[in-house]
Amino acid sequence: MESEHAGRDEPMARPPHRKHRKARQRRNSVGSESSDSRSLEDHGSQRGRSNTVRNIGMLNGLRNVMISGGTFTHNSPNRRGGLEILTERVARAAFHNSAQRIDPPRCHPKTREDVLETMFEWIMSSKHREEWILWLNGAAGAGKSAIMQTLAERCVVTLMAVASFFFFRTDSTRNSIDPLVATLAYQLILAIPEVSDHIQHIIENNPLIFDQAIEFQLQQLIVHPYLNLPAHLRRPFVVFIDGLDECVDHAQQANLIKFFGDIAQKHDVPIIFVIASRRERQIEAAFGKEHVTGVLRTIPLDELSLAQTSSEIRLYLTDKFDEIKKTHPRKQDLPPNWPHKSSIDGIIEKSSGQFIYASIVMNFVSTPHTLPSNQLSIIENIRPRGATDRPFANLDELYKYIFSRVEQLDVVKNILSMMLSKWECAYSVSKIKEFEALFSLQAGDLESLLANLAAVVHCVPNTTTEVKFLHASLGDFLLDQSRSGEYYINLRAYQQQLLCIFFESHIPHSLETWQIFAISQLLANAKATAPLQCSILKFKMQEAFIDSDLFYAPFTIMNLLRNLDFGDCGRAYHHVLNIFATYFAKRDFTTIYNHYNDTIPEELVTRIKKINPAIEIPKRFRKWRRERAISRFHRLKREAKYLLDHLY
Repeated sequence: MESEHAGRDEPMARPPHRKHRKARQRRNSVGSESSDSRSLEDHGSQRGRSNTVRNIGMLNGLRNVMISGGTFTHNSPNRRGGLEILTERVARAAFHNSAQRIDPPRCHPKTREDVLETMFEWIMSSKHREEWILWLNGAAGAGKSAIMQTLAERCVVTLMAVASFFFFRTDSTRNSIDPLVATLAYQLILAIPEVSDHIQHIIENNPLIFDQAIEFQLQQLIVHPYLNLPAHLRRPFVVFIDGLDECVDHAQQANLIKFFGDIAQKHDVPIIFVIASRRERQIEAAFGKEHVTGVLRTIPLDELSLAQTSSEIRLYLTDKFDEIKKTHPRKQDLPPNWPHKSSIDGIIEKSSGQFIYASIVMNFVSTPHTLPSNQLSIIENIRPRGATDRPFANLDELYKYIFSRVEQLDVVKNILSMMLSKWECAYSVSKIKEFEALFSLQAGDLESLLANLAAVVHCVPNTTTEVKFLHASLGDFLLDQSRSGEYYINLRAYQQQLLCIFFESHIPHSLETWQIFAISQLLANAKATAPLQCSILKFKMQEAFIDSDLFYAPFTIMNLLRNLDFGDCGRAYHHVLNIFATYFAKRDFTTIYNHYNDTIPEELVTRIKKINPAIEIPKRFRKWRRERAISRFHRLKREAKYLLDHLY
């Protein structure tokens, strides 16, 4: 069979309609290269027969061509590889060895040795294994993350195949299970390179796999690649999941446990899951399911003897005080016998078996530019009141004291509420320069504001470094009014304030996607208050507010504003409407309509036409408006008939 472009004695066929010809040209110029290369690979290698080739991207413009036999591969530069797609979906901060996890907690030398040895031996016991899931549980601050970090590093040193995902509630890149499978699959490729081609092939054939169900992703990208390995390459693969309780969706937590249980029960693959979390109700219920309990080993840290834990905390404190006496900038000013044994005993007693208290105390005592002996005296004088039924009474009092030293508390609470809002409003701001721009601060101001929180919040003067909580227990404290008192952060109230800040702030650079999304999310839950109305009326247009990827933002914001009743006859809404109408009146409205016709408020189009009568409004939009008006008329007519029938 010959190509349709080859010379023939037949009459020339009638040229295609112009519309179809243009469509074909678009297909040829944009998408045909990769598909044609596949066609060549499928058919061009068949020996002894001639193959028809239509509009091949690499042969465009040639005529009277016949290709016979051979194998041709044409790699389109526009087609993304599986590894590229995979790495885009990886949560880089979730690795146990991620550079973004600043100084991750590790077990202090000679502490937690029994627990670490028990877990390591369980992982290494390969003969007749029946348990494939290990659940390490304990209260907040019990040291679970330090144990998981230390154990993961130990397994890597012994050349085991390891992957990890460390959840963290206030980090939007790793507080849901959405990036989990991509992150594990990437590490699986690093640990067992033989699965690489299989995983990349799956992703290339299904580029949207990471938008599909997590269970399906696990099957396709973790289980199946393992099953396809030769038997001699199927060495154990250890998956560490830390802080499962910090995944913000409780249903996702339970589902993940179910999926891991299914893998352990139904598939003959040596995948070992080590999971650490608090003992929360929904997690405990998920681990209690029948198909999970049969493959489960549980290690409860809360059941370790207080004497054993206290002994380990004493060792930790002694070593840390020795380090301070050797390395602190003011070591020469410390008393010779400092600290007294009673001081260490007091810290151990207040710790109540939880390493978190001792850890924060040592961070506080070792703060640079302070005298450690004075800092320790402050700790000794903190006394909790009414602590009978408060499990974190001593920790709470320590947090309260740290916050009592903060200047400009309202500004700091705004900043902290922004950090805590990450999982509430699904947006993220974390870099120092972003905070300083949003809150109209000068360079270096943020570091000064948070200086007295150095024991619990990480902030360094580097624009590439994020502001982070050093422990999740701080968020628990701030969001619980019964614990934090005057330092309590009411997220709903503060989010209303943040919305005012967004409307009033005049950020010198373009608003980023997270900022646009933040305004939309905050508006969806906002109340029509006088301060918000005042902030909206101060809003000024920035051309950087809109780019080709964010045209939806003004329309979404206006639709949300329309629903807020400030009792001002729509003054705030029309103020913003005029701003956007003036902007769009100078642009090509057809392009905007083609992308977002369903979200464009009708009032905006009317106002644009009034400002610029010469602007072309697409016929499709006029037709759509007419159809919507007719639809609204018929709906009102039906409602009126219903009322007449039922009321009279």
